[in-house]
Amino acid sequence: MINFIESINTIAVKSFRLIFSLVINFAFIHSFYGQSIGTFSSVQPSAQVQKLVLPSTHTFQFLTKSGTLLSDGTTLGINLDFTGFVPNAGSSELGKLSISSEATPAKCAIFDVQYNPATKLWDINSGKNVSFKSSDLGQVATFCSGTVTPNNTIMVCEENITSGDNNVDGYQDLGWVIEIDPSTGMVIDHNSDGKQDKLWALGRHAHENVVIKK
Repeated sequence: MINFIESINTIAVKSFRLIFSLVINFAFIHSFYGQSIGTFSSVQPSAQVQKLVLPSTHTFQFLTKSGTLLSDGTTLGINLDFTGFVPNAGSSELGKLSISSEATPAKCAIFDVQYNPATKLWDINSGKNVSFKSSDLGQVATFCSGTVTPNNTIMVCEENITSGDNNVDGYQDLGWVIEIDPSTGMVIDHNSDGKQDKLWALGRHAHENVVIKK
């Protein structure tokens, strides 16, 4: 349990393998606090309970969960971890939502999401999983955290360094960062050879996260 002092608090949250993804809808935050998911009235300290406790300035909206059938006939992965929002043309109400799974094989689903000002809820489509070509990438596994880049792409991180070169390309399959274009739902081809790439230059290890300074 986390106890907050009586003040305006700012926190960063990492998913704890919840079987569903969620958003904290901050449309109702008082204008005094500004439109930020990270500023809120303190939750009063109490005994730990088995339920989600929200500050009075926030509301909860269920979006999707592990196993949900997607438009491409696949399902949303398990052990959901990094969730990133990529805005359309800088919009805070319209964009792509990326949800990756810390599993083997790993998955990363891309959804279209749009905030509805009438209902004050987010509309979400059925989405689809990114296609990771085994002939190009070998295996993909254990996507931990990741990032939204300044170029509005998604990076996912393999927190797995199990040895293996299934596609016989001279690289170990696992332990890399992968960059995805959410507008196409495809892994980016960085050297223009017509093949998907992992970001080999970032090195191979158990990647927990990646941060880019603009």
